[in-house]
Amino acid sequence: MTARSYKPEVLAPAGSMPALLAALQHGADAVYFGLAEGFNARARAANFALADLPELVARIHRAGARAYVTLNTLVFEPELPALERVLRGIAAAGVDALIVQDPAVCLLARAIAPELELHASTQMTIAEPAAAAFAAQLGVTRVVVPRELSVTEIEAFAAGTELELEVFVHGALCVSWSGQCLTSEAWGGRSANRGQCAQSCRMPYELVVDGQARPLGDVQYLLSPKDLSGARAMPELLRIGVHGLKIEGRQKGPQYVATATGGYRRWVDALMSGGDRRAAERQLADDLLRMSLSYTRGFSDGFLGGSDHQTLVEGRFPKHRGVFVGRVRRVVGDQVVIGPDAGGRPWTGALAVPERPAGPTGERSAPLPAAGDAAALQLRAGMGVVFDQGDPEDKNEPGGALWRVDQRGDEWWLGFGNGSIDLSRLRPGDRVFATNDSALAAEATRLGDEPTGRNAIDLAVTGALGAPLAVTARCGAWSAQATGDTPLAAARARASTSRCCATSSARSAARRSAAARSTAPASRRACTPRPASSRNCGGGSSSSCCRSSNAAPCARSIRRRPCRACAPRSGRSAGPAQARRRSWCRSCAATSNSTR
Repeated sequence: MTARSYKPEVLAPAGSMPALLAALQHGADAVYFGLAEGFNARARAANFALADLPELVARIHRAGARAYVTLNTLVFEPELPALERVLRGIAAAGVDALIVQDPAVCLLARAIAPELELHASTQMTIAEPAAAAFAAQLGVTRVVVPRELSVTEIEAFAAGTELELEVFVHGALCVSWSGQCLTSEAWGGRSANRGQCAQSCRMPYELVVDGQARPLGDVQYLLSPKDLSGARAMPELLRIGVHGLKIEGRQKGPQYVATATGGYRRWVDALMSGGDRRAAERQLADDLLRMSLSYTRGFSDGFLGGSDHQTLVEGRFPKHRGVFVGRVRRVVGDQVVIGPDAGGRPWTGALAVPERPAGPTGERSAPLPAAGDAAALQLRAGMGVVFDQGDPEDKNEPGGALWRVDQRGDEWWLGFGNGSIDLSRLRPGDRVFATNDSALAAEATRLGDEPTGRNAIDLAVTGALGAPLAVTARCGAWSAQATGDTPLAAARARASTSRCCATSSARSAARRSAAARSTAPASRRACTPRPASSRNCGGGSSSSCCRSSNAAPCARSIRRRPCRACAPRSGRSAGPAQARRRSWCRSCAATSNSTR
């Protein structure tokens, strides 16, 4: 893929401070979050106080990212004065954009803070160019398209509007169109459009056809979609030119945010650079495995490849399950023996059809490429597993952290801590899922207050004879300049050129490399074969690793006195010991390193 004039934003959720830091540390271009004062669709997230918003936005901007605040609920008229106070605080804090659902919020925001960007939430249900024209009249500059659109439909949308488009590429899917769900309020008095969704789609149901219940076994979560993973659609989304790639999950923790943000950051960068596609796909497979261990109900393309209701819902569990490993074969003492099972997660569609097909039928309207599956899992100690016995609501579902893993043929022998799980509950045939990895959790918690390495700095160095050296540094909209006190003088021996500067840099690198080896522990010192055409003497120190004449010296064979190679040039004697062992002096060692 050829490089574009811009990169789409990787937009990460920040439901808490640890999640926000994880997003910035792993490359998010922008973060979106809600306020504790309300008016956001994730009332159960930790959210942030309006009073802390100025410092929060300043921290995000220092990292070179943009800050988006969600005001994406419906607002009642008596709440307008409170909303006005919130909008004024948001504008004063320097927030970059608002994500809104209610047209009234757009109108009030334009009146109070016309400089704020307005992004139409997916819950505003702007699904085609005519609706986008309405949103533009409200001052909207970007539309978060409904998750139900395929890449083909997104392309047609982009061709018919001047507004920027943002697309969800990862996270949970709502069973209702564009999040417009009314079941939570109808059944429990908790409105999803007011940030209080009770997730009725994640509850168990039974199927009734013509008044008769149809038994479906452990397939009970009939309205619970799998999670979206839009990695397969990414090349098409970049070609279309969408401006935002959004990761769902403001109620998820920092590990989820870190793995998702980092994975999509690397995938987007690789596609934009036009580099080694196979290497990028291998990295993507590893990243998808990390995402699966962090949180997944099972990944799907969602609707990006077109409607596919036959595979969108698996129906066996409503929450995180992780990566399928295999099935229990037997319990031996304090160990559980499991084996692979290719059919461990069978297709669950059309279970109530009298003449059920063997698999999904029909064609998708926007088929996506095959690349985009997670890498194979390698079980190891420190991972957590759960034994699925068909009742995911069981709060005492057996499972725990692995203390040891031993692979014998096609079987894994798993060991747990004493008394950590009740092995008597396990039955042959129980499905086994890997649900977490302690290494990923530890990585997500290693976060500093200020992420580093995000902001590129361009340095321009200028100088002229008789004038001091000047350095100008630029980073985004910021710049700084420093000037020396001493005028530059003419070269006394030889003027600097790009070639001699490169040679000097290579020699400096060689000296640093030699110094690093000289201070390395003995167990880590090693010799590296040198070109046979090198003019320097071979190894041959008393160390056994330097006796080959085709080896460059390790740190132990470097001597301060001249060696056989340079003694004739220096006019000094190498000495009997150096001549016999052909030891290298520091000068020849550095020269050999610079020629390798």
